[in-house]
Amino acid sequence: MGKKRNFTTGLIIGGGLGFLVSVLLSSKSGAEVRSDLRGRAATWRTIAGERAADLKKRGVSQFREVRDGASQGLGRVRQRGSEMFCSLHGIGSRTEPDDDTNEEQDAAVSGPARNATEPVADRS
Repeated sequence: MGKKRNFTTGLIIGGGLGFLVSVLLSSKSGAEVRSDLRGRAATWRTIAGERAADLKKRGVSQFREVRDGASQGLGRVRQRGSEMFCSLHGIGSRTEPDDDTNEEQDAAVSGPARNATEPVADRS
């Protein structure tokens, strides 16, 4: 790690010194050099802004993909949890009503198991 840090420090110092020497030995006047630097800075500022906007757009898109995938996965986990709860407690399937006994079975399912099959709300 020390070698990498020394290299980076040397690179920064060398770049700064090279810039200083080039400014001092240039054939342009100070006003011309400052004008050129302002132009270059504006160009780089524009490029940086465009790249930042692009990164933001891609990041938002990837975030939405992950969020949607997680929401779908959570729905499947909740459904499977409800099915397991019903099978462990001898309760029939909650998704296929076949007779009046399902009302009694539904009454036996309460709390988290009842809420486990509710869809996940979109919070965006």
